[in-house]
Parts: sequence; C-alpha cells; structure tokens
Amino acid sequence: MRQTKIFCSYAWEDTEEIANLKTSWLGELHEAIELKLGTRNTRSPYRLLRDRDGIVFGGDSISQKIAAAILECDIALLFVSEAYILSPDCAKEARLLAEQDKTIIVVEMFMEWHKRPDSELGDLGQELRDDKLAIKFWEMYDASPRLIADPLPSRVSRQKYETFYDRVHDLQKAIRHHAMELASRQGAPEAAPAPSSAESGQQFDLFLATPTTEEAQLTQRLKVAIESKGFSVAHFDLTDPNVTNGWGLQDLLQIMQSCHHFAQVVGSVPGRADLLGSGNSLVLAQYEAALEAGHVAHILLRPGVEPSDCGETHRAFLERCGYQPSTFEDFESCLVKHLKEARQKAEALARREELIQAQEDSERKVIAIDFDPLDRDKYDLLSSVLRAHVLVGDAIMDNPDKAEMKAAVDENDAILVVYGKERGAQKRAKTHFQHYFRLSGTKHQEYCKLAIGNAAPRSAPPCPEGPGVHRIDVRSGVDLKAVNDFLNSLGIHSVAAESGN
Repeated sequence: MRQTKIFCSYAWEDTEEIANLKTSWLGELHEAIELKLGTRNTRSPYRLLRDRDGIVFGGDSISQKIAAAILECDIALLFVSEAYILSPDCAKEARLLAEQDKTIIVVEMFMEWHKRPDSELGDLGQELRDDKLAIKFWEMYDASPRLIADPLPSRVSRQKYETFYDRVHDLQKAIRHHAMELASRQGAPEAAPAPSSAESGQQFDLFLATPTTEEAQLTQRLKVAIESKGFSVAHFDLTDPNVTNGWGLQDLLQIMQSCHHFAQVVGSVPGRADLLGSGNSLVLAQYEAALEAGHVAHILLRPGVEPSDCGETHRAFLERCGYQPSTFEDFESCLVKHLKEARQKAEALARREELIQAQEDSERKVIAIDFDPLDRDKYDLLSSVLRAHVLVGDAIMDNPDKAEMKAAVDENDAILVVYGKERGAQKRAKTHFQHYFRLSGTKHQEYCKLAIGNAAPRSAPPCPEGPGVHRIDVRSGVDLKAVNDFLNSLGIHSVAAESGN
C-alpha cells in the first residue's frame, strides 16, 4: 500500500508550550489530525512529514533535508499564523511548494493573513488565498477574530471543542479527497502484504490492537503513553479497511511474532466477525492470535463498562481472558512494568550471548559474583579458582535495584554472593541473597543456581542459607570441595585446583 506523504509547514514558535500545560494549540491540532488520519498506525495510508517524526524541521532554513521532503510529499499543509507569515524561512517553504506545483491546503489560523503588508509571503499570500483550498480555524467572537477553541482545545467547553473537531473533520475530508485524486491519476495501488519481521528484522516491544471504532481513541492514548516511556509499538487499527485490505489471520500472526507483548482495549461489543477471515469477532481473533504467538495478553476493559453490559458470548470471553477492570493509568503502569522486564531480560540474554561468543569455549557456564567493595580480595580469590572452569560475568559490587537483580538472574547460570567480613557487607549480602533466592527459583532448581561465599568471622551472625544453596568457605583460602560440589550442580565435573590463601 502506497502511503500519501503530507508535508507540514508551520512556524516553530506556534508549537511552544503554554506555561505549566506542556502543550500548545497547534500541538493539539497536530494530534487531532494524526488521530483522524490514523498516521500513528503502523499501517496507515498516510504519513506526516514533520520535525516531530525526525524527518524535517518545518520553519527552519531550507536545508537539503527539507527540500527533499518537499519534493517527496504529495500534499502540503500550511499552518498559516501571524508567526508563519512573518517568518522568511516559512515563506521559502511555501514558495518551493508552489514552484513544485504541490497540492496545498491552507490551514488558516488568523483572519486576513493574505493582506498583511509586512508578510514575507508577498504576492504569494494572495495567490494561495485565491487558488488553494483553505480550512478556517478561526471565528469571530465579539466582533474580533480568534482561534477556535482558544487557548487550548483540551481546555474549552464541549461546544467549542465540537466546533474545533468539525474543522478537523473538514481537513481530514480534504486530505482524503486529494489523496484519492492522486491515486486515480497514478493508478490505484495494490494492497501491500503485511510486513514480515523475518524480512525487515524490525522488532517491537508491544503489539497494540484496536478491536472496535469505539475503542480507537483510548487505544491511541495508550499508544502515545507507552511510546513516551521509550517503548516501540506496532499499532494496528484493523477496523480501518485502508489498513486491512486483503489481510488474513496469518498476516496478523506474522507481525505479532515480531513483538514481545500484546495488549488491546475492550469495550462492550466484540467487534466485527468478517475481518481477518477467522470467523471470530475481532476481539477474540486478535486475542487467540496473541496466544498462538506465545504472548501474554493484556486486556483492559474500558472504564465504565461492566461485563453485565455485554452479550452472552462476549461476556464469556471476558470471564476467561483475565481482563483488567482497572483505571487507564493503572493498566498503563502495569503494562510498562511488563515491558521493562521483557526488555531487561532480552538485554541480559544479549549480554550473556556476547560474553559467551567472546570466549573460545561457547559451552561454558556463566557465573556472576556479588560482593561488597570492601571484600574485593574475596572476589579475586573466588574468580581465580572459578575462571578455570566457567566464565565469570560482570562483577556486582554496587547496589542494584530489583530490576537489575532480575536481569542478573536472567543473564547468568549462577550467582555467588559473598557474605563479607564487615557487618555492613553482611547486611548487604543477606538482602541481596533474599532477592536472588526469590527471583532465581533456586528452591526448585529451575533457573539460576545460587551460592554463598562465607567470608564472615565466626562471631558474626550466620550467613544466609536455603534449599539447594551451596556454601563455600572463603575465610582462609577457598574450600575446594565446596567449589567442586557447586560446579557439579552446574554440570561441570572438572576438579578445582588448589588456590593460594
């Protein structure tokens, strides 16, 4: 599917955030356009070319990058404000667009912009006003022109917001009309196959599905929130025929396999059953595809909806899918937590693989040693013995948080905690041991083995212990029998050589 590329030309000054609100009128207009056109959807037929997307810098000097984007675009939106007409750089963009005979839509942000004698647009202003389609985002109020939904669309009355949104809808229709005209002149493009993760190599943290049009706005809000935390999202509005033309269930599965988690917002209706060719409602089809792809499905029941509001089949689905009847904010926090854990695990496994590949013997186990900086000598002693038989991973000598401890468990075949000489080191070791013990599954010998290197004097409180945990005395030299028992538990049957005291 060929994307219609839309160049946005505007004055950077108009996007400056209003104090304490972290947004601007033009910023909210941009977001409304994105939502109406679905441009944040990975499979959207439209693509906005603007600075926020790292493509161009509207309002900056005409660089080669901007000129290339102007030449590439199909449609241009000129967000004409007072700041815009007074900017020489914005005028250069407008002139280049006109010279290239691009389809231009003027978004009017104030009255009689084309008549200002100090405008950098000059005669081009009147030409644009006479010859190009203009969508007015201003209105007369008490005999004076002012922006619709000023100062911010999100802060005005419902009536004023509806007027603003009606103009956004007019703009959307104009864009789609011009896009259809361009497509008819160029020949209707065939629907593109679903992107293959195997071909593109692109991986996403989250697959986010829109099951019904009623959930589109909340799903979009969730996408923005998750992306703002630094995670990548493959967002698919499968209710949009421009996105899903020719799609089947296998196309959906192929994309899901390039993602680490799956989430969808569910309302009181299950969605259409004629999409994807599965025979199931869209909510159920996407959920089952996620399970087949090996994902845990995170389902938010839209706030305000109760299972009792739903039909029998949809209610039965909700009862078995493990949906979260929480607030949007709680669902977002829970989802971010899972995404962080998945990313940390992937990074830990990648580091482990790099460590193994850097060695000649790729079959060696990896052990990390956790110790207080005051017990550096015990770390040196233990590592000198172990390195003959295993790979010694990154030393853990700071104060890792729980997430970092979880990453250490994922990254290593075993963790050896040094129970130190000083009381502070002993308390540190005990706390770390308890976290590792809970995380590693040592009680059931499942994931990461755990051992204690006891360096504490005999007068100190006893070192921590637990089922399956090996204790190695390092108060004077290294207890080699205990080391060999520990290595044997890892499937290593070499005998540790004698070490110095």
